[in-house]
Amino acid sequence: MVSVPIGYGYGPYRIEMHRFARQATTHASTKKEREVKENRRLSVRISNELSNEQAVAVGVAAARDAAVAAGWSCVPADEGAVDVAVDVCLGEGAVAAPMVTATTPTVTEQGYTIRTAGRPPVTRVEAGGVLGAAYGLCRLADRIRTTEAWPPADEDRTPAFEQRFGFIHVGFASKAEAPYVDVDATRAIFEGCIRQLDTAVAIGATNVLHYDTQDLVPWDHPVLGPRSAACRELYRELIEAAHARNLRIHPMGDEMLYLPSELEKIGATLSTDDPKLWEMLKDKYRGLLRDVPEIDGIATRIGEVIPKGDIMAWDVIHTSDDRSLEGNYRRFVKAMHDVVVGEFGKQLFHRTWSVSTWEQSSVPEIYERTFTDEIPTENLILCIKTTVGDQWQWQPLNPTFGMTKHDTAATVETGRAQDYFSGPPDFAVEFAQAGLEWALEHGAVAATAGIRDHWQDDLFAGMEYATWQLMWEPYEPVRDIVAGWARAMIGGAAADRVADLLLELADVYREGFHIRGVSYNTWEPLRHVRTGYVCLGNPFLDGGAGQRRFLRDQYLMARPELEPAIRSIDEYTTRYDGLLESYRGWIEELPDPTRGEWLERILARGKYALHINRAYVTAFLRYFEYEDSSDEARRTQAVDAIAALTDELALYRERSASYGSSYMDAANVQGIVEFLKFAEKGIDDPEAVKRAMAGAPDESGVKRILDERLASDAELIDSTPDAYLFCTWRGRVDGRDVLRLSVEDGSVVQEHYLGDPAGCEELVANAAPTGNGRYAVRMNLGDHRGRVHILDAPTPANGMVLSILLDDHRPGYGSYEFEIHWIAE
Repeated sequence: MVSVPIGYGYGPYRIEMHRFARQATTHASTKKEREVKENRRLSVRISNELSNEQAVAVGVAAARDAAVAAGWSCVPADEGAVDVAVDVCLGEGAVAAPMVTATTPTVTEQGYTIRTAGRPPVTRVEAGGVLGAAYGLCRLADRIRTTEAWPPADEDRTPAFEQRFGFIHVGFASKAEAPYVDVDATRAIFEGCIRQLDTAVAIGATNVLHYDTQDLVPWDHPVLGPRSAACRELYRELIEAAHARNLRIHPMGDEMLYLPSELEKIGATLSTDDPKLWEMLKDKYRGLLRDVPEIDGIATRIGEVIPKGDIMAWDVIHTSDDRSLEGNYRRFVKAMHDVVVGEFGKQLFHRTWSVSTWEQSSVPEIYERTFTDEIPTENLILCIKTTVGDQWQWQPLNPTFGMTKHDTAATVETGRAQDYFSGPPDFAVEFAQAGLEWALEHGAVAATAGIRDHWQDDLFAGMEYATWQLMWEPYEPVRDIVAGWARAMIGGAAADRVADLLLELADVYREGFHIRGVSYNTWEPLRHVRTGYVCLGNPFLDGGAGQRRFLRDQYLMARPELEPAIRSIDEYTTRYDGLLESYRGWIEELPDPTRGEWLERILARGKYALHINRAYVTAFLRYFEYEDSSDEARRTQAVDAIAALTDELALYRERSASYGSSYMDAANVQGIVEFLKFAEKGIDDPEAVKRAMAGAPDESGVKRILDERLASDAELIDSTPDAYLFCTWRGRVDGRDVLRLSVEDGSVVQEHYLGDPAGCEELVANAAPTGNGRYAVRMNLGDHRGRVHILDAPTPANGMVLSILLDDHRPGYGSYEFEIHWIAE
């Protein structure tokens, strides 16, 4: 055997042993625990047949990191007596078989036993294969972090889900000139990717998925063609790194993506009846798999149509020719299976998720009619989200598991848009456990979640830690898992109380942030919050009438249980305050209270989000209740609620600014602002507001206004030969954004209001025009989805800023390109 504490690296590992000095760490054990654990000396010995395996080296590194965090020393076995000795070897009959592309390791190869015996005791890991040895070491690393006792309990462990997929982030650094990829910068990016691969091994993954396939597939295009060829050449290095760690790697993409020029070249049409369309799809993947045969599989999704610059996207399922969704879906999956599995023997991983709940993704009848015997089962995994809709709150578990004989994987989503931008903390591990148990008992053979370091100061890390533990053993008591993570992150004296608090957050989030009645909506249980506080209609053109209609709809859905809805939000917001204050009190009792400061900051941000939510929801529900009744007592309630919201909004902006926009988007409160505009008038004369709003343009009226102005601008540009091209913009739009463009220096400030933020791919601004004139816009791309409109011309009063409204009224992202011209007067 050889002793091998190994660090992270890019390329082959050099197996050697050296001493690690004990390091200070923010996650060091509490004083009492350190008295028990400090000065322990850990040695790890690896059997010769495993000594050159990088997956095993990752396991050794995980054990080393855990030992250092616990205050131990890592020493060679030949340095003398040690307190903690670990031997890792293959079990009887097991061999260190070489990694084989596209071949899934068996559950036995992934399994291991842990036994401790002898005086002094030696903890021995016997593995069924290379991955089993790596996972066994990582299990010991986990025990060092999460338990106070050593040695760990004996156990025999194999995963409940044979394959476990995790998402990593892969990027290629673009250049403006051939070969359009910066090799050195991309390799620097790959260093981070490889750390993610190490994390994938450490948390127990067998496969990694990554977006975006369109970076890799061959394109017949003067720029995209050589760029993707350069990406493919570099991608082989990442595949090699994954395979060295015994991981399988799958590029993933949303389909169907195409170049119009390629469509024209082969004479194909956007029709599911056109064989040339399917052949174009197959050729795209043939080119990738032929050029990079080391790829283990291909992952696809067709639930969301997202164009990528010059690469267009077509909704192959919801076609305009009245073809059945089920039939179109079968054609797509079968075409992909023909080329990925049939021609190249790779794995096809397909996500059934979509942006609607009346689809194959969540309706058993549609799912069953879609995945018939016409679709082969060989090497195909259908990936199903554990929830019916896109989030967990108020939603049933997905009933499509086990409907057909095709293998399935369960996706657990550990973070959502509300959490990223404007929501309070959520810790829905009990729901994740129920979903995984449901999937397993309905035939799922795989599971998937995100990949991140589980020992970060982050609740998402804790959520994913629990989820990956449950992928191995779905029936393990979830409180024990959470308490273990809390012990590692904050300290053993606090572990049980922190676990109880975290598990309670899911209930508080559901009851304190959502509106009872409204939240029964399956697809979107939280309708008034997205990446900020939702504002529907178009207040720039309809004076807030669209937002009023939207909020009144919320009120009507909530009205049958209005008082319980308001009472629930108030009760659980107050309950959350109590949790925070309790936490602040007893965390100070710990020997090292600084270990819990990160969680205190997260909980404080959650308090601010819950408070503005309570004030907002209470205000608009009370306002419409008064509007319907004209009752003086209800008017008083509404007045008080509006005043409370005004005060809370000021506090919210102040608090959000101090924390930054990474958790709460303080700028995106347009929905609240528009409500206050009409409510403050309507509280004295609701009928006047209703009359004014009745004359405002509805959604179709707003579109008509934008169409007319866009046509007028285009006519003006066309009729002015000397119209000056001031700027061009190209990018993706989903919802509503306003671009504030300085005509003096070309700088841009983007204000986001609805959907997901617009992404600029190219902005070219010329010198500012001089003299008197007006600005006009011409759309070259995107006018089939939405509109671009000039809100405000630059003036000295507004700092010479040109304000441009981007308004997209369809789901998902769309590609946009427009020009801004200046016409002299």
